[in-house]
Amino acid sequence: MRRSARAVIVVSFSTAIGCQIDEPDPEARGPDLPDEVFVALERDLGQPRPALERRLAAEAIATELTPALRDQLGASFGGAWMNDDGSALVVGITDLARADEVRRAGAEPLLVRWTLGQLEAAIARAPANVDRAIHAWRVDAAGNRIVITADDSYSPALSAFIT
Repeated sequence: MRRSARAVIVVSFSTAIGCQIDEPDPEARGPDLPDEVFVALERDLGQPRPALERRLAAEAIATELTPALRDQLGASFGGAWMNDDGSALVVGITDLARADEVRRAGAEPLLVRWTLGQLEAAIARAPANVDRAIHAWRVDAAGNRIVITADDSYSPALSAFIT
């Protein structure tokens, strides 16, 4: 019986490279969901309904802010994601001078090395035909990196893929 170990490889690619947003409504509500959905979320996430309602409201605000911030920050935009507890939108920026813009929009800025555009361009340059040992590759905006899933982290196929 042959067993293969699955490894997740993280690769960084090296490449060099205002509008005003209205303040989000702090009383904004998330989507209206049936009670059964909240019961399932409470069970699965281990959070009480009020915390889930706050989280869903924060995510609803984030879906409105993200496209506007992406446009406003342009080449400085490093991606957007929710923080660990789901209470706030985090926006990656490559230019620390843009941090106040992000804060004024209602999000938390985080200085990152690569723009989202650079990471997406690296993914777009990946070959279409890869060795079967490489299963997937994707942008991890919160980690500001490319993640590659492969059978073996020491595979020659993986080395060829990332060079």
